[in-house]
Amino acid sequence: VWRKLGVSTNRSDRNSWIWRIGMGCAIPLMGWLLRVDECGTVSFLAWPDQPLPTLCFFRRYFELDCLGCGLTRSIVLLLHGHLSESLAIHPLGWFVLLMIVWQIPYGLYLRCCLSDS
Repeated sequence: VWRKLGVSTNRSDRNSWIWRIGMGCAIPLMGWLLRVDECGTVSFLAWPDQPLPTLCFFRRYFELDCLGCGLTRSIVLLLHGHLSESLAIHPLGWFVLLMIVWQIPYGLYLRCCLSDS
């Protein structure tokens, strides 16, 4: 039945619930430990004078924003309750955060409903 619905019946795929729940919890928790300053750089709350490095290849070497640029800043601002600023930086930040957090109930579903089948 699950194979017809497109759900994998492979045991290693069914055990992915651990990673899904773990990342679904860890990424938002990590976002709460970060801050975005007035210049748009991201740093830890405890060390605001130590900004995190830019990881985007295009932004670092060509000074151009790619389609994913701003997602981290948008998610961090959203987690701190700054909805309008979050949407201004990247309009899909809320959707990416929703997909990350959605991994928690989906991982529980995989654990509860598919572990024995």
